[in-house]
Amino acid sequence: MNSKSMDINTSETLFKDEYAIEVDGWFRRRFRNLCITLMIILLFSWSMTLLLINSSNSFATDVAEDAILMGMDLSSFMIYGFVAGGLEILIVLWFFSRVRPRLQTRKQLINASTLMMRALSIMQVLALTMIYQEDLLWSGVGELFFWHFIACLFLPWTAWESLKAVGPAYILMTVITIGSLVLEGIAVGSTMIQSMLFVGIGTLSLCFLSLIFLPGMLICWLRIRKHGRRFNLSMLSRKYLD
Repeated sequence: MNSKSMDINTSETLFKDEYAIEVDGWFRRRFRNLCITLMIILLFSWSMTLLLINSSNSFATDVAEDAILMGMDLSSFMIYGFVAGGLEILIVLWFFSRVRPRLQTRKQLINASTLMMRALSIMQVLALTMIYQEDLLWSGVGELFFWHFIACLFLPWTAWESLKAVGPAYILMTVITIGSLVLEGIAVGSTMIQSMLFVGIGTLSLCFLSLIFLPGMLICWLRIRKHGRRFNLSMLSRKYLD
């Protein structure tokens, strides 16, 4: 077992250039597939919003009472679905058609994918801030988990690279949530101790909820580790046969 590990570690140095070429192509294919998948999801959501807007008032009222729109104003939902959803589609389409063809190296692909997911996640937080005023924390956590997890399913990031893509949006959500708690405490005339208690509880909740990123980070870590070992063993076998 130790001998096998030594062979794999040695091959990482011997096949460094070959592995870099392999990862570049692997990342390009994965990034393309992610963009296509996101466009399908966003177009479906956008189409459903258009159907809602074009429906009759009675149908819209029924939909508004549905569990999906619980605690959400219908007009705000329409604005979010139409405007924010349209902008998100344009962002993904621009990266897919304009940015992706010019990407060659893994570093360029990482920068582009990180920028795309960062823009999408921050836009999501800002849109949810306008819709869910009191329930931003829970709705925002769910949305950020979705964006992070689906990106990790496709992109061969490292665990840290995946966190850097969506982390800024989570920090933004943290600042907005804590700020709203402070303003709410001031509005109801809470004492300094009560306000600090609310802020402390909110901060601890956000620290705990940051664990939502662990599944995606684990997927990234396992994928990179498995792919590297498989490539190294393949190259060792090929060199041995040669």
